[in-house]
Amino acid sequence: AGAPAVIYCNFDGEVVNQPLWSASTINAKPSGLSNEFVLEILNLVAEDFSPFDVNVTNDRSVYDSTPSNKRVMCISTPTDTASPGSGGVAFLDSFRDDLVCWDFNLDGDTISHEVGHTLNLDHHGDSSQNAPEYHDGHSSESRDWGPIMGSAFQAKMVQWSDGNYTFATNSNQDDLQLITNYGLSYRADDYGNDSATGEDISISNMPVTRNGIIERSTDVDVFNVTYSSLGKVQIAGTGREGAQSNLDVSLRILDSDEIIVFEQTGDNTDNALTELLLEPGTYQVSIQGD
Repeated sequence: AGAPAVIYCNFDGEVVNQPLWSASTINAKPSGLSNEFVLEILNLVAEDFSPFDVNVTNDRSVYDSTPSNKRVMCISTPTDTASPGSGGVAFLDSFRDDLVCWDFNLDGDTISHEVGHTLNLDHHGDSSQNAPEYHDGHSSESRDWGPIMGSAFQAKMVQWSDGNYTFATNSNQDDLQLITNYGLSYRADDYGNDSATGEDISISNMPVTRNGIIERSTDVDVFNVTYSSLGKVQIAGTGREGAQSNLDVSLRILDSDEIIVFEQTGDNTDNALTELLLEPGTYQVSIQGD
């Protein structure tokens, strides 16, 4: 909330008079989705765009009060007049043009995908598949991964991609670079990247919780955690609750000499968890993407 840019997810129907979509007025019907499903979709889209300084909302007043060059409307509707028979459609590089895009699949994956087109992203495909234009995901460790700009509807983890995977059809497209050049900016870093700039936390009562965002692939969130007595401690890094996570959490714990006493990467879940016995002192706990 309060971000300068807005992605408005419209589930309520819309009268569209935009000649690029149709020579005549399009009366798009409401999505017909339940409030619970709308919230699920909003959470998924918000997770996809969480690194960026943008408000993902279904509040029309927020959209209406945002400058036209800093907003986009994605209409979730069964009315596919703009592109009959497709799952969704958008014009490339139209985020700043106040031109709507369309979600006919009525799901969050399609909204993120079509908004991606408005930010000048093309498709990520797989030359080994029957439909090479859209990569529908592949096995990565013990889960399925896929690009948002593909068609990985069943993948457990979807991400913005730079085309660095086998059989990629668009290996020269770095999604994050384009998104931040064609309409959005990264949100401000919430925690420092090293012990000098990280947050100091003194543990007296359990549990202590911090919420944060890994804004960039190079971001590290560091916490200097001090214990006053010998004790067993459980440290967990968890993804976004109630939404498909885009982040595979990597967790490291270093002692005051910056020697790694625990590291968890390459696991088969998005989260990281450890329980270990620690001597009194200060430890550096770092979270980043794996």
